[in-house]
Amino acid sequence: MGLQKVGFTLGLVLLLFGCKGQVQDSCAKRLNQREFASVAADSKCTTWEQASGELGLAGFVLSNLVADGATDNLRSALGIGPEVTEFKTWAGRTHYQNAQRLTGSTVGAAYEGQSRSLADIELHFFANLGNILAQSYILLDSSADGAISNEEILTATSLNSSSSSTFGQNVMTDSGKLQFTNSTGTTYLLDLAHGYCETDPNLDGVWGGSTASIEGCLITAADLAQASGGSLSLSGPCAMVIQIDSVQSLFTKRLSQDDPVLDLSSALVQGFDRMDEDLSALDISTDAQIRQTLADLTQTLDNGATCGSTQGPPAVQPN
Repeated sequence: MGLQKVGFTLGLVLLLFGCKGQVQDSCAKRLNQREFASVAADSKCTTWEQASGELGLAGFVLSNLVADGATDNLRSALGIGPEVTEFKTWAGRTHYQNAQRLTGSTVGAAYEGQSRSLADIELHFFANLGNILAQSYILLDSSADGAISNEEILTATSLNSSSSSTFGQNVMTDSGKLQFTNSTGTTYLLDLAHGYCETDPNLDGVWGGSTASIEGCLITAADLAQASGGSLSLSGPCAMVIQIDSVQSLFTKRLSQDDPVLDLSSALVQGFDRMDEDLSALDISTDAQIRQTLADLTQTLDNGATCGSTQGPPAVQPN
């Protein structure tokens, strides 16, 4: 998911946060003293200050993230202990959501009719970044050592390993059947080996078990009457029906709609989109490396395909 590029992103943290002056009020002082809960709950503080408190409560603390060796174990730098194994029930998730809400979880640069300050936009970017990193590490880093191995990814995502006995076993053979559509638009299946024929109204190529002859099924008495010299020619598109004997299993189990892997995939795409919107609001060019990286990651995760069918496949009939 591009975690190796976090070092570049943290460099941007310093760039964006380095331009802030030292605001000498009680909220800023309390933030410096890491009194995050006090600031987050204080409506007299600015939205930036309250959101900063929420990020601190989530574990996203700038000094921890830029410390020497922080990128060697970002899970630890993000304050996520080894006991945390479920993102949905983790308290930090709520704090990230609060920080996003306070600084404008909407499209563009407006929130509740108010223009967002540059400080809010910047913090909103990092609230999304922290949320993505936290959700990824909690799901994928089962050993809680800050390193995500291929084995951990396969276990968490249930993706089929290349070492699996079913990996790469896509076997397809010629079924000996032909799908044919005549001039009136009726589609038939022809069993060439046995001379059988039946209609194929679902256009799925699934043989229904008919024993009707091709002549009696495909050719009508009227067709025969019009035949010149006892010879009849039929024209229309046709295609061989390929029989699928086995298909490689993409996953080792059936995924449910609320599977954590699907939640993470959705969160990544949405988070990358929001981060890109924030960068656009900060007038960072689409040619900038960070925006190109976000675009590449989004394209890798979401190719734009949709599936609108709610019907299951037809029952498979024996050949």
